Amino acid sequence: MEKDMLWHKIYDAMNTEECPICSLLKNDLNMQMEIFLYENVNDRGIRAKIISSKGFCSNHAYILMNEFGDPLAHAILYSDLINNYIKELDKKSDFLNEISSNFNKKNKTNEKCIFCERTEINEKIYCDKFSKEYGGEFQEKYQQTAVLCREHLNMTTAKNAKQNKLIIEHTINKYQNVLDMLSEIIRKSDYRYFGESWTEEEKSAWKKAVGIISKKI
Repeated sequence: MEKDMLWHKIYDAMNTEECPICSLLKNDLNMQMEIFLYENVNDRGIRAKIISSKGFCSNHAYILMNEFGDPLAHAILYSDLINNYIKELDKKSDFLNEISSNFNKKNKTNEKCIFCERTEINEKIYCDKFSKEYGGEFQEKYQQTAVLCREHLNMTTAKNAKQNKLIIEHTINKYQNVLDMLSEIIRKSDYRYFGESWTEEEKSAWKKAVGIISKKI
């Protein structure tokens, strides 16, 4: 089977011990945010979409602020968002009562955060491709290094039952290895074994555990 660009993209993302899907999505997100800040902030269509979705989700709003820190772009965007919210409040004669009664309810939006929307599309593409290509050189690479997080493992359901079983079995083996390292961390933290040094694998195991349970995007 011919290896296309997407095959190589996922294959190369398995060079680390992280979830390759998470790694790809984070790289994609960084690129999308850079393009957005430097090319699309003044795009009226995109700004209208952001207003319709009432801004970004909390996760992406803070990533954009903390990791990219562009005061001018934020001033432009949030002037729109705050002005629009003031207009909404002005239309509600009883808005104080409404805010009070709905304080703990999730704010409904007309559209998804633009970064969530793109991430969900890419996530499905990568997971479907991972499932389709699992086998041979691709499988060997996965067994050697990377590990899928819980959420992306659940999304990589291959059409071939045997293929899907292999993905799950190989990932369980990786999870078990991390679990063994966590057990060693716990054991060596006991005062009776405090003198035993930690291996390099054990030193990073607790971070790998977080990456398995919580996707990094």
